[in-house]
Order: sequence, then C-alpha cells, then structure tokens
Amino acid sequence: MKRRTFIQIAGLGSLTALAGYAGWYEPNQYEFSFHRLGDQELPTNGTIRFAQLSDIHLSEIGDFHERFIKGIVDQRLDFLVFSGDIIERNSQLSVLGEFLSMFPRDQQKYAILGNWEHWGGVSVEKLASVYERYNCRLLINESIVHRTGQSHLLLTGLDDMVGGIPSLEHALIGCEPRANHLLLIHSPVFVEKAHEILLGKESSDSFVPAADLRSIDIRYALAGHTHGGQVNLLGMRPFLPQGSGRYVAGWYRDIKPSLYVSRGIGTSILPVRIGSVPEIPVFEYRCT
Repeated sequence: MKRRTFIQIAGLGSLTALAGYAGWYEPNQYEFSFHRLGDQELPTNGTIRFAQLSDIHLSEIGDFHERFIKGIVDQRLDFLVFSGDIIERNSQLSVLGEFLSMFPRDQQKYAILGNWEHWGGVSVEKLASVYERYNCRLLINESIVHRTGQSHLLLTGLDDMVGGIPSLEHALIGCEPRANHLLLIHSPVFVEKAHEILLGKESSDSFVPAADLRSIDIRYALAGHTHGGQVNLLGMRPFLPQGSGRYVAGWYRDIKPSLYVSRGIGTSILPVRIGSVPEIPVFEYRCT
C-alpha cells in the first residue's frame, strides 16, 4: 500500500470514529454529579435531595431516556427540577407527557422555561397543563416553598432572559427572607443581573423596594443552557449560546448567589457532543 493511500485511509477511519463517538456514543452516555448545599456545621432541620434535569430537547422517548430515568428514580429524591429547554414545539407536548409519566407521580417536580420553549412557540398554558398533570409546577417569575418533613426550601423560578422576560423582583413579591433559598434560571449570565438586583444596585421594575431586596439571601442559583459547550476541542468551545457569558459548566463561587451550570442532557442545533458528557446533578440541601 502506498504511503499516501495509507494516510488517506487512516484519516478517513479516524474521522469516521470521531463522528460515531460525537454523534452516537457520547450523546447516549450520562453521569451523575453530587453536590452538598447549605451550612454543614450549623444545626439542621433535615436535608432535601433533588436532581436538576436541563436541556433535554425532547422529541421522542428512547433507550437513553429510559436508562437515565431509572437512574434518577433509584436515587430516591424528594423532588426534581426541570431547568428549561425540555421541549421545542407544541407537537412535542404529548412526548413530554409520556416522559413525565415514567417518574413516580407523587414525586414533586418544578420547571422553568428555556429559550427554546419561547423560540418554538410552545403554548405556556398547554405546557403548564401537561406539567400539572404529572405533579409538576411551572414557575414563571414566581416563588414557592417546598417542604419535606420539617425541612423547607424556597424556590424562585424565573423566565428565561434570552427568549422571555425574567423579573426577579416580581418573583419575590410577598416573600419573607428564608435561610434556604434557591434561584432557578435557564441562561446562566442572568446571575450577574440577579446579583446587582439583590444588592439594590439595579432594578428593572418597582415591584419590591430595594431595601426589601437586600434582605433576601439567595445563596445558590442553578442554570443550564450551555450544554457544557456541547463541543469541546482541546479546551475550546466554539458554540456557546447567547446568554452563557463566562459560565460554561460546574460551580462559579466568585459571585453571589453561587452558581451551578449543568451540562444538560440533550443536544441543540448539532446532534453531537464532544468532551461534554450529559449530566444529571444531584443536590443535597442541608436546611437550617
């Protein structure tokens, strides 16, 4: 075999292997990550365990979905959070219902909107109805208290900043400050605006006086949107979507609230993943 022919065959084989890995193998893997929240030294009223599912981009139910749902159910969690981009169009609402039916019906669930629910024209009313049918509350600029036994956690869920109109102030109307407070956002860069709002330095509307906002102590925020870059080549991530900012994946503790960005589960635009295995973060919140 001539040297040039050998190189061409080897190159073609490498490209084929890479395409198979990126288009089939990695997108069909998943891993759990585990995180502890809350004060670990103070007396506690108990713990609340929950998982974050983000950016599923659900179009059909396959073996991959069945596998990770079983893995989630085996974790015996108190509730689930769906942090946006779960579906992209109204025609997928029935698939969403089938997907949700695979979780325990009595398990509490909470959801927020992502940019694709907006861009795809998904009916918010129909989406909320499907979620409600399976014990899931869609939070759009509102807050709710989740209780497990003696433990309680205040959840504030916002609309997405890329496709919608988030209002942290509106979501905090009537909220009393609580020690255990979690912010749910889709596009991670919004955490910077939330930081300024909570300091009383910025306000997009006048629902809540600045002094009241400064009394709110949100320690943690969860986001998705980035897919962890989705395609990571030698540390380079060429496809970060608008609304990512400097936040790609994992913890960012140099801002308050501390931010965790999930790599999410599905793919967007290109059906590939390289160096960004789908992730299901599991959190244990030690309530005080």
